[in-house]
Amino acid sequence: MIKCLPTEVQGKLRSGVAIPSLQQCVEELVLNSIDAGATCVGVRIDMEAFKVQVIDNGSGMTAEDMENVGIRYHTSKCSSVEDLENLRFHGFRGEALASIVSLATLVEMSSRSRLSVKTHVKLFKDGQGMAVFESETARPSAGTTVIICNFFHNMPVRRKRVDVVLEGERIRQRVEAVSLMHPSVSFTLKNDCTGTMMVQLPKARDTYHRFVQIHNLARAEKLGEISHTHKQFEVTGYLGKEGHYNNSLQYLYVNDRLLLKTRIHKLLNCLLRRLSSSNQKNDSPDGTSVIQRPKHKRNQDLYGVYIINIKCSCSEYDICLEPAKTLVEFKDWDGVLLCIEVAVKAFLRRERLVSLFSQEDLDCVSPKVFGTERTDQKDETEMAGQGAIGASTLDISVGMKLASDFVHRRSAVDSVCLESDLIDSRTDEAQRYDLMDVTQDRVHGQNPQNHKVPVEPSLDSSCKHQLDEDGSTCSDWLHHYDTSVGKTVYINTKTGLSRYEEPASEETRVPCTSDVSNMAVSVISEMDDANENSLSSLYSKWKNPVFVRPPTVGVDISSGQADGLAVKIHSILFPYRFSKNMIHSMKVVNQVDKKFLACLINARDGDSAAQTDTEGNLLVLVDQHAAHERVRLENLVEDSYEDDPDATGAKRLCSSTILPPLEISVTEEELRLLRSSQPHLKNLGLEVTFSKTGAPQLFVGKVPLCFMEKESNELRRGRPSVIKPIVEEYLREQTELLRVTGRVTGTLPLTVLKVLASLACHGAIKFNDTLSRDECHSLVASLSSCQLPFQCAHGRPSIVPLVDVLHLDKEQKDFQKPNLQKLRRMYKAWELYGNK
Repeated sequence: MIKCLPTEVQGKLRSGVAIPSLQQCVEELVLNSIDAGATCVGVRIDMEAFKVQVIDNGSGMTAEDMENVGIRYHTSKCSSVEDLENLRFHGFRGEALASIVSLATLVEMSSRSRLSVKTHVKLFKDGQGMAVFESETARPSAGTTVIICNFFHNMPVRRKRVDVVLEGERIRQRVEAVSLMHPSVSFTLKNDCTGTMMVQLPKARDTYHRFVQIHNLARAEKLGEISHTHKQFEVTGYLGKEGHYNNSLQYLYVNDRLLLKTRIHKLLNCLLRRLSSSNQKNDSPDGTSVIQRPKHKRNQDLYGVYIINIKCSCSEYDICLEPAKTLVEFKDWDGVLLCIEVAVKAFLRRERLVSLFSQEDLDCVSPKVFGTERTDQKDETEMAGQGAIGASTLDISVGMKLASDFVHRRSAVDSVCLESDLIDSRTDEAQRYDLMDVTQDRVHGQNPQNHKVPVEPSLDSSCKHQLDEDGSTCSDWLHHYDTSVGKTVYINTKTGLSRYEEPASEETRVPCTSDVSNMAVSVISEMDDANENSLSSLYSKWKNPVFVRPPTVGVDISSGQADGLAVKIHSILFPYRFSKNMIHSMKVVNQVDKKFLACLINARDGDSAAQTDTEGNLLVLVDQHAAHERVRLENLVEDSYEDDPDATGAKRLCSSTILPPLEISVTEEELRLLRSSQPHLKNLGLEVTFSKTGAPQLFVGKVPLCFMEKESNELRRGRPSVIKPIVEEYLREQTELLRVTGRVTGTLPLTVLKVLASLACHGAIKFNDTLSRDECHSLVASLSSCQLPFQCAHGRPSIVPLVDVLHLDKEQKDFQKPNLQKLRRMYKAWELYGNK
C-alpha cells in the first residue's frame, strides 16, 4: 500500500540533501546575511564540537517573521512566479534554515530589526521550534545571530568522514570566494579550537582590492581587467598574466553566485594553460625560450588565474541542478562560451601573451602538413624576380613544434649554403617573405585564410650538388645545435641516424632502397624529386605501436608525406601489441650503431610457454639507454623503501638527516595542513618542526635519501644546490594532495619519482657506449623482469618494432651463371683482332 511519508520524515530526508556539508551550512548563513543587507559578517567555527556561529548587522527580523523562520518553504525573498523569474537574492527556496535546524541538536536565532529596539530569540531543539521570546540582553544594533550546536548529530557516518583541518580550510576558501563579489562587506572567520583568525577582510573599494587583501599585492599586480558583452551576456573581471601552481585562484561566478567545475572552467583552462614566464629567454645559441626545452616545461603544471563574473537574466540559466548551487546549465551555451572566449583572447592580445605557434593553431591545423603545390612558370617569374631559383608554396597552418623546428632547421641549412657562397644573400632576401609577420597575423586571427609563403625547394638540392663537388657531406647530413647537451648533432637524411662527430667526406656510403613489396596501397604523390629529401619528410609522426590500429585502410597522401608511408601502412595492416610475455622471448641479434639492440621477439598468438620456445618473428630495436634507465629506475624505487618500525608489514621511504635543517617559508594554509599531517610526512621521509614564534615557516631535518643523492651529484659536478627547491616542491605537492584528495595514501610521490628518474638517467648506459654480447643479453634479461619494460623513466618508448620477418620475401632468386665458354671465345677473338 502506497502511503504519504510523515512530515518529519520528509524533512529529515530532504535536509541531508539540501545541506550536504558544514561548508555548505556556513555559506548559506553568510549569503542570508548578505541578502539581509549586512555590511559586516562574522563567522566562528568549532570543528571538534561541530558548532557554528554567524553574526551580521543586516536588517534583522521582526517578531512576526521570527515565528515563521526555520519552517520549510517559508521565505521573504520570493512570493510569486514573477519573483522567481527576476531573482534579486541568493536564496529563494526556503529550505536552507529548515534543513540546518533538522540536522542540529540545538539552533538559536536572535534578531533585532531596524525599526525596533527589542531583540527576539527563537530556539530549535532536535528540529522542533520553540515559542519566540524577548531576550534579556538586547543587541546594540540591528542584525541577526545564528548559533548551531552539534551539527550532523543524526548522521554519524557523514560526521565521521569530516576531516577537521580540511573542512576548516574549505570553509575559509568559500568565505573568501563569497567576499570577492561583495567587497563592500567586511568578513571575519575565527577558529575557536585554535583561537586563530583565519579570515579578516575589511571593506574594500572593489574586487581588485579585495583580491589584494586575500592574496597580497604582488600577485594582484599580475592581474589585468577584462570586459566584454555579447548578446544577453556580459563578462567582467580580471585575468592573471602568469599561472599558479594549483587552481585555488580560479573564481567563476554567474550573477555573483560561485560556480564550480563547469564547461566554462574547461574553456578558461584551455585558453590560459600556456600562461607562465614564457617571455624569459635562455642563453642558448638559437635563443629559444626556456620552456621549450624538455627539462623546463614547468608551464604545463601551471593553472590560469581568473576572477570572472557573468551577468545575464535569470531565465538564461538553471543553477538548481544540485543543492550547493555550484553547477549551472545555460540555455545558450554557445553564446556564453563565445563571450568568454572573445574576452579572454582580447586580453591575451592586449597583453601580448599569445605564443607564436600557440595551441590554438595546433588544434585548428589542417591535415595538409607542409603540403607543397607547384606554381606555374609565370608565378615563379613574378615571385622570384630575376633569380633562377624556382618557388613553391608552403602552408603555414602547421603544428607548433613542427613549424618551429622547421624554421630552426631551415635556418641551419641556409647558413651552410651561405658559408659556401652558393647563392647571393640579396637574392635570398628578395625571395623570402617574413614568416614571423605572416604567422603573427594567423595567431591573432586577423586574416583567417591560409597564408602561402614562398620558399626555395631547390635550395637544398643546389646546395647539396655544389658541396658534393667540394667533397663536403652536406648532401646526406644535416646539423643542428642541441641546447640540452651543448653539442652539434649531425643527422643523416637517408638513414635517420644521428651522431655528435662530424662525418668524414671519405666515409663509405651504403645506398638505401625502399622496399615496397609488402605495401597494399598504391601511392601517387605530386611531390617531385627535388623535395624527396626535404626536412618535412624527416618529421613524419611516429605512432606508438602498443595501440591496436583499426583494420580499415584509408590513407590521405596528398600532403606529400610519402617517404614514411610504407612503414605507416604496414603498421595499419599488421598491428602489434607488446606484452610482458613477449619480452621473455626476446633474443639478442647484435648491437646497432652503438645505440640500439637488434632483437627478435615472438609476436605470434599463443600461450607464453609456446612463445618462449619458438623462434622470434618480429625484429625490434631496443633503445639501450631507455632500457637501462628503466631497469635502474625500478631498482632505485625498490631500494628507496624500508620497513616501518611503528607498523608491522608497512613500508616507508628511507630518509637522511640534513644539517643544518632547511628553513622553508610556507603560506598560512600550508602551515595548518602540514601541522596536522606530521605522521603522514614521516612515512614520506620528512621530519618537520615548526617555528615557535608562530611565523609561517618550518624546519626540515630529514628528507628522502634520494634527495641527498641528487644533491651530492649536483655538487660533485660543480652545479648549484638543488635540495631546497626539491623539498619545497615536495611539500607543495603533499599540501595540494591533502587539499584535493584528503588524507588518502597514494603511491610513490611524483617529486620522488622525478628525482629517481633523474638518478636513473644519469647513471644509465649512454649512446655510443659499446656493449659486448654478454652485456646485451644481461640488459635484455633485466628489462624482461621490469614491471613496465616498454618505456624509459621519462615515458619514452624503449622498444620499437622494425619488421616482421614472416612478411619478408623469402623466394630464392635464380641468378644466371656466366657462360665461360662464350667468354673464352670472346677473349681469344680480342687477342687476335683487338690489337689491330
